[in-house]
Amino acid sequence: MGKLFLPKETRGLWDAKSKSLTVHCGEDAYVGFQGTNTEIAALQFSAWGSSLGECANEVYNEGQGKRSTRIDTTKPGTLTFTVTAGDKPLAPPITIAIRMRPAYRQMKAEGQIDETACWAACLAWWLRVLPDRPSVAQSEFLNKLGVGLWNKVDGTIRPAGLEHLATKNGYRMKAATIKASQLVDYLGYWPLILGFTASGGFAHMNVLCGYDPSFGTVDTMEPMYPDPIFDSEYQMMGAGDAGVPLFYNTSTGAPYVYTGAVRTGLSLDSFLTSPMKGGTFWVGYPQEYAAKM
Repeated sequence: MGKLFLPKETRGLWDAKSKSLTVHCGEDAYVGFQGTNTEIAALQFSAWGSSLGECANEVYNEGQGKRSTRIDTTKPGTLTFTVTAGDKPLAPPITIAIRMRPAYRQMKAEGQIDETACWAACLAWWLRVLPDRPSVAQSEFLNKLGVGLWNKVDGTIRPAGLEHLATKNGYRMKAATIKASQLVDYLGYWPLILGFTASGGFAHMNVLCGYDPSFGTVDTMEPMYPDPIFDSEYQMMGAGDAGVPLFYNTSTGAPYVYTGAVRTGLSLDSFLTSPMKGGTFWVGYPQEYAAKM
């Protein structure tokens, strides 16, 4: 008996315990099979749902002894995926759940509470919008969990420390340091924390949560929003340790309060041309996307 695998193009969350793959409507989903030449010659893919019908209608050659099929994710529903040769099963069946994509645009954003807190705001929002994650307040990251994580000289975060924090506390996050050319490979692993360089030259983080390839645009949770430069009651008084402009109320002296926002239709190129030092980006995404069958 052969085995199933997930091609790299698949944007799905694999749960080994329940043998189920969850994908979002309209996003790429492929399932592959690896077996002997005899099995490959006779295989038949099926992804059947009582309300959806057959959703595996195309077969692709993935190399010697490997074939895959594309799953139609146009409509939500539940499918039973099988690989057979006649009546003989070639691999254990799995369940494919096609779900509506989370409405990130409608979820409350997280505004960062000081000039170096974009990472804490992004991580707090990331945990809040994902299922089966602990809820952690941004202030707890800053005052307890994240102490020692960032370099106050330039406001940058130690990636290894952030990854250790996520692993230690069971956030189920997979992280990587990648080149600009690799970023497109991670689009679809929503929500995707992205460390980059902001237009002002300081280190920054957003959470990407949508991509429109037709227009080359992304949706992103921006913790440093709105821009205080457009608020006449506030004036820039200097820069913080991270080199981030600091704004204070001209009457009361109170610091500017960011509310954060989920912004849509932003140019992906604006991110691709803004790597961190060394020409790389830092990404963090749900580890279920990296799970292997």
